[in-house]
Amino acid sequence: MQKKVKNLSITEEPVICTKCAETLKNIFDFKSVCLYTRDYIVKNVNNAKVDLKDIMCLCKKEKENIISEAYTICNFCMNLVESCFCTSLDNEEGVIVKNMLEKCLPELVCTYYIC
Repeated sequence: MQKKVKNLSITEEPVICTKCAETLKNIFDFKSVCLYTRDYIVKNVNNAKVDLKDIMCLCKKEKENIISEAYTICNFCMNLVESCFCTSLDNEEGVIVKNMLEKCLPELVCTYYIC
């Protein structure tokens, strides 16, 4: 026997609690940073593959700190991070994160690393 589900999309007075509003703002801010980063990269690479360290050097002038193999660049926020604090999206550990990103940020092609 199936239960009937109420149509929850229709309400007379829609509300959002403070906690959910704050979470929504954080999600919006994160997505805005990701889209800004993607647009900046696309504008500067002309459809070619590029090392993000080179792009970061263009906007942050920190080449001497970036060259070390101990660091990598987050594809989402363009921050320099220690490689050990990043997760590849191409392994088992990253599959869950990659699935979340594909649902939350379908505009981005996620093939690199996340912090």
